[in-house]
Amino acid sequence: MIVSWHLIVRMALQGVLVLTLAFVGATPEQSCSPMPGIWDCVCTTGDVTSGTDLLPDEARALSPEHRGPAFVPPFGPACSPALRTLPRDRQARYLGARFFTRLPTRTVGGMAIFRHTTDLPDEALGAVVAIGNFDGVHRGHQAVINKAGRLAREFETTLAVLTFEPHPRRFFRPDSPPFQLTSFRLKVRLMEALGVEHIFVLPFNRALSELSAEDFVRRVLVEGLRARHVLVGDNFVFGHRRTGDTALLERLGRSDGFGVSVVRQVEGATGEAYSSSGIRNYLKAGNPTRAALLLGRYWEIEGRVQAGAKLGRELGFPTANIPLGDIIEPAYGVYAVRAGIDRGERTLWYAGVANLGVRPMVDGADLLLETHLFDQDLDLYGQHMRVALVDYLRPELLFDDLEAMRVQMVEDGRRARIILDWEDWDPSWPSSPFMSVTAEPNR
Repeated sequence: MIVSWHLIVRMALQGVLVLTLAFVGATPEQSCSPMPGIWDCVCTTGDVTSGTDLLPDEARALSPEHRGPAFVPPFGPACSPALRTLPRDRQARYLGARFFTRLPTRTVGGMAIFRHTTDLPDEALGAVVAIGNFDGVHRGHQAVINKAGRLAREFETTLAVLTFEPHPRRFFRPDSPPFQLTSFRLKVRLMEALGVEHIFVLPFNRALSELSAEDFVRRVLVEGLRARHVLVGDNFVFGHRRTGDTALLERLGRSDGFGVSVVRQVEGATGEAYSSSGIRNYLKAGNPTRAALLLGRYWEIEGRVQAGAKLGRELGFPTANIPLGDIIEPAYGVYAVRAGIDRGERTLWYAGVANLGVRPMVDGADLLLETHLFDQDLDLYGQHMRVALVDYLRPELLFDDLEAMRVQMVEDGRRARIILDWEDWDPSWPSSPFMSVTAEPNR
């Protein structure tokens, strides 16, 4: 019998893995359990599937160059100095996870995140499942999830969401400009606030895009999740070439034994529909207040604070700078903002003013959000910060000199303080204001 050399190598490495896990007292099953601080990925057929949005700096330090499709030898580049600084048991669990085709389960608060729909624990089966991209988790999405929560309580089962990463639009049009309203990290935080107990994240790849609508229902909803009831919006389509619609889903639900609810598009008091496209249009037009009314909260930009040119500090306005990442670019200019700094389970919010743009007075190249916090002197470098856009003050400007810029910054700060003093802000809300209006948690 001929055995390929790469199969022999793989078997040998798996043997090393077993010895390593035994040495630290861990089992293969434990290596697939929640791994706080460890790179959330596995290595299967040469691909790396990552969930970096949810991970702290420690994980990003392991091998940031290997995010996305790439071959990473299990004991090669991934075994970096940063990895070797971790406790031995965590090294083994990180390396061990790379051999399992089942992606690790992560927990956020009381909510579990599954990057697979096979071999699920019993407590994750038979849920009421809301399906969608839920980009923005706006008030229309909240209506779907809230109705799912009510049904879950009625059926005495759990509330779950099935979503897709990356967004299908990003998969089919990879070169299109950033359009997403929320990072995966923020989407998870918002869903937790709505009482979601399980999130199933399907990697939207070529295989999933070519799966027929009937096979999607059979393999994912029936055999994988054993869904008790499924909820979708009235514009939901699925399957290869978008051949599945709500009528097909209802028909398959009747034959396969699960219920289906189709939630009609929700409108506000003015008759305007809650939609992700409408929110994007408002943000691009410099109208974050209208976007907030559709979202049910202020729209946020979040990221890791990085060092800047320190020009603001020289002018008396030190700033915390974060890049936008892969989210939509709102109108460039100056905003009244609330900035949130994570402190364990809590987020501390501070009033401030921020400039979003390419900074023509500095280099005119990199797009950054520069946030000045009022009456604070905090060292925020390297920390995760969330910035909620409350109101738009003016477009980005090119000044004659730095003194003219400083004078305008003083005026921007004065106007932002007036807006924020008038605003009814409650920092105890889970994400940002308005969330309590329509999104009562399903506890």
